Amino acid sequence: MASNSWRRHARASLAFAPARGTWVIATKAAATMFVILAAAQVAGHLSLGVLASLGAFTVLYGPASPARLRIRLMTAVGTLLVASAAAGALTSRTLVVEVLTLTMTAAVATFFCLALRIGPPGAFFFVLVHGVGGLAAAHGTPAVTIIGAVAGGVVVAIIAGMSDLAFDPSGPERRAVEAAEAAMDRFEAATDLERLADVRQAASTALHSAWTVVTDAGSAARWTDRLWEVQGRYIAATARVTGGQLGFDPSPWGQPAGGEGLADELTTRPARSRHEEQRVDAEQIRDTSLGRPPAWPLVRGAARWPSEVLLVVARVTTAALIAGAIAGTLGVPHVYWAVAFATLVLHQGGTRDAQTVRGVQRLGGTLIGLGVFALLQWAGPSGWALVLVITALQFSIEMLVVRNYGLAVIVITPLALTIGMHASGRADPVSLLLERGLDTLIGVVVALVVLQFVGRGTSVTVLRAYARNVVLGVDAVLADLASGRIENRDAREHRRLLYHDLLESDRIARRAAADDRAQVEPYREMERGLSDLGYLVLGLAWHPEARELSTRAAEARAPLRDILTHPVRSARPADEIRADIRRAELVLRAAGD
Repeated sequence: MASNSWRRHARASLAFAPARGTWVIATKAAATMFVILAAAQVAGHLSLGVLASLGAFTVLYGPASPARLRIRLMTAVGTLLVASAAAGALTSRTLVVEVLTLTMTAAVATFFCLALRIGPPGAFFFVLVHGVGGLAAAHGTPAVTIIGAVAGGVVVAIIAGMSDLAFDPSGPERRAVEAAEAAMDRFEAATDLERLADVRQAASTALHSAWTVVTDAGSAARWTDRLWEVQGRYIAATARVTGGQLGFDPSPWGQPAGGEGLADELTTRPARSRHEEQRVDAEQIRDTSLGRPPAWPLVRGAARWPSEVLLVVARVTTAALIAGAIAGTLGVPHVYWAVAFATLVLHQGGTRDAQTVRGVQRLGGTLIGLGVFALLQWAGPSGWALVLVITALQFSIEMLVVRNYGLAVIVITPLALTIGMHASGRADPVSLLLERGLDTLIGVVVALVVLQFVGRGTSVTVLRAYARNVVLGVDAVLADLASGRIENRDAREHRRLLYHDLLESDRIARRAAADDRAQVEPYREMERGLSDLGYLVLGLAWHPEARELSTRAAEARAPLRDILTHPVRSARPADEIRADIRRAELVLRAAGD
């Protein structure tokens, strides 16, 4: 069994994923690096330029997001990268302090990147910049020079990161809206009811993504108008499902704009299995999918145990401390590489299999990358040749990282080592190779061991915690229905948060089942039932007839209170929770009788 598992991990490590549009991101990243290094070379201070290139990593965050969100995100990331460099420069003199501050940087960056859905490259570069800043300070570079150089690199990165919008200012919005329109065309044109879940989910995802991009950009009328049209088509096509379930008019607004197709067939075909027909997508609610939830509820929810974010932070913190302590005990002069590599394996979360694959790719890719670094040192590039080498490495990373992370790591390693060596002025590549090889082994092995032990047995607890968020969200929307508060700001926010919690609950349940299928499967069925209830309640909040059923909405809250009286961390059989969910569902379904 173990050998089969490792063979599966090895195959996954060698697999290639599709990648679209990476050349734009790669070009911007390489251009940022080139401008910083070329300016420093012309000024005769290339080592300072290499140090400033740490700020160039800012360009990697939010590269395809709309202008308003991108400038805010890059400014925040750049500020935190400067703070990370400052922390490294000021705390690198003492081993214990260095390990503790590196661990703190890893933990804080991981928490906020996950809680706020920052996305790749996540927390890793904050730890790397912290480490290289400390390395430079330990070799005599003044802290003020380190901070100023990184800040200058951040400024260049922000300018470069926004540069593509000068040619296509509304490109992100246009692409997102066009994708939603195309997905809706496929939904309306579908005739195979067996593929209902697939085509509806694709349309739902595209529509929600488009609303998120457009609202992030400031909700310009030319994009919101097009999305309202898509939203109307979606409502008309999916209203039949909710109406058919509850006995209401399945076509309260007439035929969908798309004409003949699946939407028409849904009104005439008999009901199929429960899980095929009773699930109503959250995106059919007019104002549920209009963008991302505010930052504070996301942070507050992530900080409340049990949460997947806190589990990942606990793993990162434990692995960073242990890896740093082992590296320091073995006499490694600068432990940041071990801490950074332990962080890199774990900071994005995911299933144990996915993180194990990442560890295998990291270890294999780094060992090969050390050989590439040795070849570069043998060639001895300097001056303009060094500028071109670093630029080419940065371009290659961004072209490879989506396709195969292991291949990208082969390039990341010589880039990071070259930056670290030239930023610190260190001229001993042989000892550097040996140290980083040992650090890599320590960081990855520690991370994989921590992955197996920290959080083991918590899958059901974490799943129940995210399901509890859905219960609370359903109760809030039912309270709005019961009181008739449907259109005010708080009610819209309740629906938006419930939609988000439904998506999160499904994501967490899938991961929990992958990690601990035997224990999780009964609760996975409970989560599916709760998902059905959540989407049904959102459908009630939207449907012009069903939304008037205030009495039924009030009655349906009673079974939910029974669920909420049991703490998440106390043992409770899944079938008991499912029975309470079913009671609430039956109350609402009786409304259509």
